[in-house]
Amino acid sequence: MSWESFRQGIASALKSCGKDTAQVRQIHASIVAHDAHLLQRDTFLANHLIDAYGKCSSSSTALDCAVGVFRGIHHPNLFSWNAIVGAHAQIGHLDQGYSLVLKMPQWHPNPCAMMIRALGLRLRVAEARELFDLVPERDRFIWNVMVSAYAQRGDMNEAMKLFLRMDGRDVITWTTVIRGFALLGVFHEAEALFARIPAATAVSWNTMIVMNAERGDAVQSKRLFDRMPEPTIVSRTAMLGVYAQAGRIDEAEVLFSAMPEESRDTVSWTTMLQALALHGELDRAKEVFDRMPCRDAVAWTTMLAAFSQSAGNSDVKSAGALFHRMPQRDVVAGNAMLAAYAHGGLVDQALELFHSSLHAADRNLVTWTTLVAGFAHSGHGELALELFQEMILDGSAMPDEIIFLSVLGACGHVGLVKIARSFFLAMVADHGISPILEHYCCMIDIMARTGKLGDAEELANSMPFLPNDLVWASLIAACRNQQDLELGTRIATQAIEQSPGNYTAYVLLANLHSKAGRFEESARIRKLMAEKGLTKQPGASTIRIDGRVYRFVAGDLSQHPHREEVLAAVDRICRLLRDHGGHSPEIAEVMHDVAEGDKVKILSHHSERLAMALGVARTSPGAPLTIVKNLRVCSDCHSTIKLASKALGRRISVRDASRFHHFSDGKCSCQDYW
Repeated sequence: MSWESFRQGIASALKSCGKDTAQVRQIHASIVAHDAHLLQRDTFLANHLIDAYGKCSSSSTALDCAVGVFRGIHHPNLFSWNAIVGAHAQIGHLDQGYSLVLKMPQWHPNPCAMMIRALGLRLRVAEARELFDLVPERDRFIWNVMVSAYAQRGDMNEAMKLFLRMDGRDVITWTTVIRGFALLGVFHEAEALFARIPAATAVSWNTMIVMNAERGDAVQSKRLFDRMPEPTIVSRTAMLGVYAQAGRIDEAEVLFSAMPEESRDTVSWTTMLQALALHGELDRAKEVFDRMPCRDAVAWTTMLAAFSQSAGNSDVKSAGALFHRMPQRDVVAGNAMLAAYAHGGLVDQALELFHSSLHAADRNLVTWTTLVAGFAHSGHGELALELFQEMILDGSAMPDEIIFLSVLGACGHVGLVKIARSFFLAMVADHGISPILEHYCCMIDIMARTGKLGDAEELANSMPFLPNDLVWASLIAACRNQQDLELGTRIATQAIEQSPGNYTAYVLLANLHSKAGRFEESARIRKLMAEKGLTKQPGASTIRIDGRVYRFVAGDLSQHPHREEVLAAVDRICRLLRDHGGHSPEIAEVMHDVAEGDKVKILSHHSERLAMALGVARTSPGAPLTIVKNLRVCSDCHSTIKLASKALGRRISVRDASRFHHFSDGKCSCQDYW
């Protein structure tokens, strides 16, 4: 082998090491064993070795090795300085990197730009500007990096000052300031700049498409996409994300199908997969996943997460099979699998995975939060709290505001007011975490639902946030349950004054009057809602049978294609429950002044009951059923499905707006507290 071939072979081997410090050190040792002084003489090899060490992420050992090699070079060149400054920037040792830049024998834009970029990414913008001002000759790249540093910090005044001073702005400069204004929500400035770009590229168009999507304007995103001279695969993938965010799944599939097969990359496939998974289209997501020519870790984990959102046993089993098929399982995949087990109420399997497959060193805060939240939502509140305490004692992760939401939720799901209060106070006292509005919402909801209405109202009025719709809804619903018409009316009036478009407050107030027998006042409130254009969101439920999703809306079977089959099944189930356990419908749940028989019919036509009826009619006896509902399950449907699970000998899982309910043998995992 020639000497040049040997050198090129070493350089190629170093490039293939990626972030593997051990592999780089092994090659380093081989070079030294071949010739102890080779790296001092051969600047080419030394530079490649320094560059390889610099790519070893946050390894201080790698940086020490890189510095040792650099100091030994007899004649360092510009690439040597680029490599050593880049290593410090990559690994995060910015002070030492800054010092090296100042020691360079002559100024050169590349190392300076690397350091300015690294300082900007860590929001050390003042130091970045200091270095920028020291550079005697600045090229376009270094100007762009400095403009980007200001934009990332949100200082668009300084960014625009540089932008206006800069000669020879390119599309990167324009796109940087457009993105900066978009991130701050100053959309009119972003749009004005976009209109002035001399020659917009795909990157500029994509920035505008995504910007409009993030502010909820999918229509404008589509207009921009249609105006693009030549949409790229990145542009099409960005538009897929827009459709997914807007819930326009059918349009996303049309766009995806129109992409030439050979142009679809892993990102576009994964974006389509995520769109379907996000909106509960599990079977369509599985079809896309199975068709993917190449699956990365994100695709595998997305599919696992899709399974975890379902409460069905078969879906959890499919998730388990998928998890064990994964070529490489990391902590992210493990967390997704934990969520599937926990949401499915499979406590033993979740704990086995947690203790056996996820080693203590691999567990992170997301792991603990996934388990605590999953158990809390599936009715195992006490176990969720035990796990949180284990995390605190274990010391492997520090709690944050997100896991405290799950902890308070766990307390709420089992009515532990005193324990919830102690955790709420411990957030600040023991962990230095200031409660956010969502924490106060949890506390107010727990107090209200356990009969402590006075305490709940006092906390709502004294918290450092304006009460939101959730707070008002918790208080009014509690007044309704405790039949406190006077307090409920006063709170609802406050809610409506604060937010005139809060239809939930009107609905709860109308129901409050109905439950008190004041049907005329209830009707007046509903009429007022109609005059204001406020409509109550109808209850809707879905059930998946043999890969097909069926949707039902409460009380509306008139146009349903399976109307007769569903009505017959509803009637059979009602007769079975009457014969089996003497089920008495809770007609107080019906807030309309109609005859008792009509109230019974209204209850039996709630959307989850219709979905259950079709599931019973279309599946084999004893097969589990999984239903997803957009609103909270009412108490009559809850008691009905509980009894049905025993009478039919089925496990029936219902995921409502609040939590997972797993009904089996006449009992519910929520222990009748939801």
